[in-house]
Parts: sequence; C-alpha cells; structure tokens
Amino acid sequence: MQINELLQVMGQYPWLIVTFILILGVAFVNGWSDAPNAISTCISTKTMRVTPALIMGGIMNFVGLMVMFFISQSVAHTIQSIISIGDSGTLNGLTLDQCTVVLKVISSAMLTVIVFGVICSIFGIPSSETHALIGGLVGAALGAIFLGKADIRINTGFGFTDPLGKVVYGLLLSCIFGFCVGFGLCKLIELICRKMNRNHTRPFFKWAQILSGGALAFVHGAQDGMQFVGVSFLTVQIAANLSGKTVGSDFFAATNLWYIGLACAIVIGVGTLCGGKKIIKKVAMEMTHLEPYQAFATDLSSAVGIFIATFFGFPISTGQVKAFSIIGVGATKGAKHIEWKTVLEMVVTWLITFPGCMVIGCLFSLIMMVIK
Repeated sequence: MQINELLQVMGQYPWLIVTFILILGVAFVNGWSDAPNAISTCISTKTMRVTPALIMGGIMNFVGLMVMFFISQSVAHTIQSIISIGDSGTLNGLTLDQCTVVLKVISSAMLTVIVFGVICSIFGIPSSETHALIGGLVGAALGAIFLGKADIRINTGFGFTDPLGKVVYGLLLSCIFGFCVGFGLCKLIELICRKMNRNHTRPFFKWAQILSGGALAFVHGAQDGMQFVGVSFLTVQIAANLSGKTVGSDFFAATNLWYIGLACAIVIGVGTLCGGKKIIKKVAMEMTHLEPYQAFATDLSSAVGIFIATFFGFPISTGQVKAFSIIGVGATKGAKHIEWKTVLEMVVTWLITFPGCMVIGCLFSLIMMVIK
C-alpha cells in the first residue's frame, strides 16, 4: 500500500488518523522513557556528558530501526499476530464495524502504554513498554469481547512460537543471558587485564564503552522500534480492508511500507533526544557503581542478547536486559555492592506491568467502544 493510498483512506476514516497518532505517541514515549537506558552507563561513568550521549542514542535508535526494518521484521510480525478478528484471522474482507473495532482496540492499547510510560517516567522507574504494549493489547481486546465483539481473537498460546509464548520465554531467557554474560565478560576482562596498569587501560575502555553504548542504542531501536512497526502493520492492514484491497504475502515488504519504518524511527529518535534523566539515574547510578570496563561489559552483553532476540522475533524489554546485565557485572564485586532495594523496586514494577496494563487497556477499550 503506497503512502498516498494510505493518506487517502485516512482522510475518509478518522479512526485511522487517531490510531496512527497514538502509535507515534507511544514511540515518542518509548524514546523518552526507555531508550535512555541504552546510554545511561556512558553518563554514569562520566565517559560522556548527558547531551552528547542523548544525541548519540537518538541517532543510533533511528539507524537501528531502519536497518532492522530491512533485515528482519520478525518482532513486528510477532506483535502483529497477538490479536486478529474473524474466523480466518487473515484480516481480509472485514466489515466496517470489524475494522473500527480493531482500530479502537489498538488505540486503547496505545493510550495504555502512554499513560503507564508517563507515570513511570515521573517517578524515575524504568518501565517496560514491551509488556505494557502487549498487556494493553490483550486487555483492550478483552474489553471488546466483554461488550459482545465476539469475533475478536487473542492468540493465547504459550508455545515457543506463539506470540505470548515468545514474550514469556524472551523475558526469562534474555534476563538470564544478560546476567550470565555480563558477569562472565566482566570476569574475563579482569582476568586479561589483571597485570595491566589501570591508567593505561582507561582510555581504551572509554572508547570501547562509547562504542558498546552506541551498539546498545542501535539494538534498542531495532527491538522496541519494530514493536511499533508491528502495531502499525496491523493498522495498515485495516486501512487496506477499508480501501477494498486484499493483503497478500508481499504486502509487508520493506520496500512497500518503508514509510512506516521511517516514521517510527524518526519519532523514537526524537523521543530519545528529549531524555529520561531520572531513569538514567535510577538504572546506572543507584543499582551499583560501575567503572568504564564494567560498563563496557554491561552494554556489550546487553546489545548481543537484544540483537539475538530481535533477529528471531522475541519481543523483549531492553531495560530489563540492561538491568540484569548491570546486576551480573555488579555481582563480580559481591552481592553487597548491589543496591537490592532499587532492584526490588524495578522488579515489582515489571511484575505489575502486564496485569496492570491489561486492566487499564480494558477500561480504555470499554470507553472507546461506546464512542461513535
């Protein structure tokens, strides 16, 4: 579907405009509240000042999303397949009412993520937009079902290839990966450099940390950005229905929907530039004190884990992987060097994210469904 065709359909159906605005709003909030996690360690070790670090983060978020958009859309298709409507689940040949229901479900989910992300940012708590998005989608769909929209479908399977299954397994495996690789890489660096003069190694790890921080921002854009691409794809499918088009196998080709990736990349990059300074302080300055080589180990292990998950279509929280990498690196100095109170606060927030956003999404959906 070409961009001019999409704009023409949007002019006829206001709910399409509302939905796309909310999706871009969520991408902005993600950049503002979650993306600063990627460059937080560069700032905490004084390797970079806040403004240059945020600029680097914004640029790399943009580049990461655009590159991954053309390499692998697995994460986008995972998010896209969480909900469907009708018996076939193909989103072809839908009625106007069915299209409107899906758009209202998506809009409700987006409002949920925005509200939850803003609240977490105000209190300086790293939120998981990934789980807020998925919880919001599931809750909004449940709200529609409660009001009698029985043709809405939620993919509730928890198999390794099911959307919700990928979320659960991705969460567990990525956090374990971040902790273990962060711990192991830090120990390896200490072993290799044990006889070296720290003043001689500091310049190397300063630049290495900048590179690893940039890499982490790159994969954040690739992972979280593709989640917004996923809900955008769902919305474009509805637009195709409204214009009488059939969604074929090549409909989502990157060369056809390039403007979706570009729009999401620009917004998430701009959101990052606005910064989440309270979150930077919470993630990198309160959990444990890191030296440049430890911050390098944290960012590199996080970046590798997130890239693997993104390539294979597992929606994960970059903030959670980064936090567990920091804990793993901090554990090399002993458990007493980790601020467990801060860790507990973050874990509790993550645990309540999915059910809390389900409730919020359901409430927004109930309200949306009665709006003409």
